[in-house]
Amino acid sequence: MCSRESPQMGGNRIVVLEGCDGAGKTTLCGSFAHYGFKRLHFKFDGTRPVFEKYRDLIGQSESERMNSRSVWDRSFVSEHVYGPVMRGESRISDDQFVELCAHLGESGGWIIYLSASADALVDRVRRRPKGSPLLQKEAVERLLARYDEVLSLATNHCHVTRIETDVATAVAVARTAILPTGSAAVESTGTEAVGASRLGVPGPDRDGRP
Repeated sequence: MCSRESPQMGGNRIVVLEGCDGAGKTTLCGSFAHYGFKRLHFKFDGTRPVFEKYRDLIGQSESERMNSRSVWDRSFVSEHVYGPVMRGESRISDDQFVELCAHLGESGGWIIYLSASADALVDRVRRRPKGSPLLQKEAVERLLARYDEVLSLATNHCHVTRIETDVATAVAVARTAILPTGSAAVESTGTEAVGASRLGVPGPDRDGRP
């Protein structure tokens, strides 16, 4: 699942990491943070409408975006995926979702979707420390199907890359958003595994979410 064009090397001011729990978002966030990206983790707070919140976040002033880059652990995409599956409705409409994707694309944004089989995701979450939320396989399968549906709406409006995780592949693809223009590139379709050590990428940062 990719957008019509590949993201420009080093030109991504906002990188949005999406995927079910256990896909590897937090680990990959740490790799981006290592290279100077501001690391943000979003949860629904109920104080502002979801559409307004992300419209304003994406629409930061040009001067701010020129001097900083951020990596988001979840976003409005999660709302449009998890809402219908877990609550029966999303807090944003399809039209609002498409508008946010278009705004993200115009602002140099890139969505990286980390995926895996339902069995693998359930197993990874089960191995986490006690207290981590554990979804049944059926619910995870519904989330995976919803991600496919939602991101198909996004691909005509912003860059979207799907990665079947393995962490090495994810870090290698992330490298295309980190390297400055003109540096050695990694060509990725989101399916080819590339050894991270060959790219000079440090080991994943396993710090917790902020």
